[in-house]
Amino acid sequence: MNVRAIFDKVKKELKGTWDARVTLPDYLPEGLSGKVIPKNQISIFVFIILTLILAGVFVNAAANTATVHLPSSGGGANVEIQSGGLEPIKGHSKENTEQHVNVSVEKKTVAEITFTLTWKDEPDQTPLVNQPDEFAINVTTPWGESNETPMTQNQHGKEGKVSLKFKAPGDYPDTGGGGYYDVIVKMGNAGDQLSPTPGVQVGERDDGNDWTLTVTYTYWEKASSASQ
Repeated sequence: MNVRAIFDKVKKELKGTWDARVTLPDYLPEGLSGKVIPKNQISIFVFIILTLILAGVFVNAAANTATVHLPSSGGGANVEIQSGGLEPIKGHSKENTEQHVNVSVEKKTVAEITFTLTWKDEPDQTPLVNQPDEFAINVTTPWGESNETPMTQNQHGKEGKVSLKFKAPGDYPDTGGGGYYDVIVKMGNAGDQLSPTPGVQVGERDDGNDWTLTVTYTYWEKASSASQ
C-alpha cells in the first residue's frame, strides 16, 4: 500500500469516530501503530510521518538511533547512525610552536567527525596572577578538506577549548571518513605569572602547557533485525 493510500485510509477510518482522541491503526509502521493523538491532528500527524517514511527516514526513539534506507551494491540496506570515538590524545606544547598529530580512524562509515582540543592553565601563584594561554588547531581530512580554528585564549582560571567538525563526503558503505587525519596543534602565547601591581615587573615565566585532543564521530552501522 503506497503512502497516499495509507493516508486516505487512516483519515477515512478515524474521522468516522466520535471520540476526541483516537488510536492509530495496527497496519501502520512500528512507532505509529497504537499511538493516541488528538482527533483534530489526524491529517497533519499522519501526513508528516508517512512523508518521512517515504523519504527513507524512520526514527527509532527507543534505541536513540536514526534508521535510514540507503543504496548499496546489494540493492539497498538498512543502516542506523551510531556514536563512537578514539581514546583521548594527550600532549604538551611549547610557546609559539606547532605540533603535528597523526590521527587514524579505522571506521570507513564515518558520517561526521569532531576534533576538540582542551587545556587547563596553571593556577595563580599568589600574589602573582597567571595570564591565559593561547591554542588553535588545524585539521586536514583524508579527502583533502582543511580548516583551522582562531587562536583562542582560555578564560582566567578556566579550561580552554577549540573545536572543528567535518562531514564525510560519501555514502554508506564507504563514506570516505576513514583514514588518516593530520592535526596541527598550535600554541601561541603561554601566559606568565605576573604581579597585579601596575609597574611591577616581578613574575615567573611560563614556557608551555599540556593539552588533550578528543576525537568523536558518528558513523553508519548496518541495523540489527530488531531495529529494522
